[in-house]
Amino acid sequence: VGIGVTAPDSALAITRSENTAYDASQADHQRDKGATLRIQNNSTTSNSFAQILFRNQASDVGGSRIVSINKGNDSSDLAITTGDTSEAMRILANGNVGIGDTDPSEAKLSIDNVLAGDIGLQIVNAQATIGLKIDQNGNSPALYIDAAATTPGGVIQIDADSLTTGSALSI
Repeated sequence: VGIGVTAPDSALAITRSENTAYDASQADHQRDKGATLRIQNNSTTSNSFAQILFRNQASDVGGSRIVSINKGNDSSDLAITTGDTSEAMRILANGNVGIGDTDPSEAKLSIDNVLAGDIGLQIVNAQATIGLKIDQNGNSPALYIDAAATTPGGVIQIDADSLTTGSALSI
């Protein structure tokens, strides 16, 4: 099926030539601009939703979804699910992001439910620049570590066996 195209090269192709620049501040969501696919649920019930469902098999099990969830007052959360019942990520209407956290209301980025043996956050930086920068402009600590570990091993470990210049820790 082709919309705006005479010879589609996929099962569904939507094509439109539109030069309007994206602008998130537009109250009309630029719904009449660009190549727009609109999926709408007219319900005003809290937590009602509209979604795109991706299935990889002919059965009714397995798949992923991108879900817009009605939070009232013209605001919506966005959820991404993997498998039939696992919400992998949620973006709240205020921009807070939760990975493994369905309610990241207390942080701009919240990572929760890290599986045993997995690292909660990994930054691999192969560039000659800062790997992690915390720019704290408020009156609270820039870094707070709450370690409730039950096995010994320390709270901070610095592995600097490949240092060529400088020091492993500079305060």
